[in-house]
Amino acid sequence: MCEIELSEFMVFRPSENEDAVDPFKWSHNATLMFLNLYKDNRKQVGTLELKNIKKLFEKISKELKHQLQLNITPANCENRWKHLERMYKKYIDNNKKTGRGRKSFEYAEIMEDILGKKKISTQCYYYLPKI
Repeated sequence: MCEIELSEFMVFRPSENEDAVDPFKWSHNATLMFLNLYKDNRKQVGTLELKNIKKLFEKISKELKHQLQLNITPANCENRWKHLERMYKKYIDNNKKTGRGRKSFEYAEIMEDILGKKKISTQCYYYLPKI
């Protein structure tokens, strides 16, 4: 048998980085407020006030911090949006398929207001060149 001393093992610890996303538990009220702020401010992305989506999440996090007195970072907001968008797409895809039980999604109506006009597709299409 091979004897290995404990000193030979390397221990990796996650770095304490300020950019790391703090785990944050979103309540129903916080999520609704987030979605309403996203809906109200999304059209301003690309203007001088909100140059990009990152600035949008910074603005939303400041507003949520002020209204809810919670430490919500822009990264928390971005992750929440990505999660909600992914769950909404799963909800839409599942309910389009036949033979499946209907699923419900708690935030379906407001997500439809935000994304309803955009065509949501999770399928790949291949275009063949005309010969």
